[in-house]
Amino acid sequence: MNLNSIGNQLLFTTVQITGQTDKGFTSGTGFIFARRVPDEDVVEPFLMTAYHVVQPIQSGEIIFTMEQDGQPDLEKTFTATFDATFFANSKLENLDIAAVNIAPFLNSFNDRQEKIFFRTIDSGMIPEQKIVDELQAIETLTFIGYPAGLKDTKHNLPITRQGITSTPIWNDYEDEPKFFIDGGVYPGSSGSPVFVLNQGSYGTSDGITIGNRLYFVGVITDTNIKGDTYLQLGIAVKSSAILGALNLKFPSKA
Repeated sequence: MNLNSIGNQLLFTTVQITGQTDKGFTSGTGFIFARRVPDEDVVEPFLMTAYHVVQPIQSGEIIFTMEQDGQPDLEKTFTATFDATFFANSKLENLDIAAVNIAPFLNSFNDRQEKIFFRTIDSGMIPEQKIVDELQAIETLTFIGYPAGLKDTKHNLPITRQGITSTPIWNDYEDEPKFFIDGGVYPGSSGSPVFVLNQGSYGTSDGITIGNRLYFVGVITDTNIKGDTYLQLGIAVKSSAILGALNLKFPSKA
């Protein structure tokens, strides 16, 4: 596996979250977000997901891939268990987003011979407003997760999908920090990180630009349904709003 590949690295940013609720089994997507503290050589890791995924869970599991010689061991996993208290104080303001600082959990592996393998979504991947304003109304989006609980169970790998923006990222849908996605967005997708990922070339207002770009633009929180019909439309909360709410809820201790 070529870990220098952007796409390959993104596969290891997500984790599957499963659990038991009063109504039965539930499944969703989580990811590891790294908040960089300005002017400090400090990175704070948070496990993030959609709040409605974890709020009703009474007992749950988070499945991580293990590391072997700096590479992911695709046939070995570590399962972390949690109860209802784990996400009890995790909701970010009025957003359907949960965040938990997992530095203590990650540090617990320092004294072990085994380590988990993961990649983080860095706060530096969130585009500044001037970049957002330059995005096209129709952009190709890449999102990663576990739709309907699906994954490669043999290798603990998520499902990668692509779609397009149904509403512009630079616009607040219904005056909320959200945008619509047209793609294969099904239950279980909630908590999936959404990226603008272009490799080789991409379009701008000035024409075609040669090169790569990667922006973390949002998190899927909802699937759009009319009656019993899934429209394959998803709603994503903007990453800039998530970072702002995270900073208010959990100010940096650095």
